[in-house]
Amino acid sequence: MAAVQTNPVLEVLGENVTNLALNTKYPKEPLNFQQGPWRAFYHCHTVPDDDLQEHGHFHLFTQYQEQWVHVVALSMNDEGQPQAWLTVNRWVSDGPWISAAELKQHLKCVSYLIQNSSMLETWLLRMLQVFSNEIQHLLEKRDGMLRQINTESIDDAILNDRQYYTLATHKFDLLTTLKRFPNSQAGGL
Repeated sequence: MAAVQTNPVLEVLGENVTNLALNTKYPKEPLNFQQGPWRAFYHCHTVPDDDLQEHGHFHLFTQYQEQWVHVVALSMNDEGQPQAWLTVNRWVSDGPWISAAELKQHLKCVSYLIQNSSMLETWLLRMLQVFSNEIQHLLEKRDGMLRQINTESIDDAILNDRQYYTLATHKFDLLTTLKRFPNSQAGGL
C-alpha cells in the first residue's frame, strides 16, 4: 500500500473519503474474501469510553454453521494505520455468540484465502495471521470478562447488556510487531 501511496482506510473508503457518513458500512457490500468464510466492513462512529481516539474500525466476521459470527474489530487511527484489536459485546454486532475455543480453528484457516484477494482483503488476512495469537488471547480475555460479570453463565442478559460495549482491547505498534517475524511470514503488510 505504501508503494502506491494508500492505506487500508483510503482503500475501503475510496471516493467516500471526503464525504464519510458516520454509522455507515464501507464498502456497501462487505468485503467477501473470495466468497470464503470471512467478511469485513469498515465504519466510523463514536464509541463509549474511546481512549483510542480512532478514525473507525474494521469488523471481521467468520462463518460458523452457516451464520456470520463477529470475531474481532481492528481500530484504525486518523492516519489510516492500525492501532488496536478489540472485542465487543454481542449486542454491538448481533449474531450468534461463539466461545474463544470454538473460534480458534477459524483463525488458523485464513492463509488459503490470500491468493487472488484484493490488496485490502490480503492486508486484513495478513493482519489476522500476524496477530492470530494476540487475537486468540483477546477472545479468551473477552470470555473471561463476561464470566467475571456473571459467574454462573454467559447468557443473553449479559450479551445484550448495553452497559458493556468493548470487552477487551489489545493495543499495538505494527512496526514493532512486524520485527518479530521473518519478512516472508508477514509479507504484504
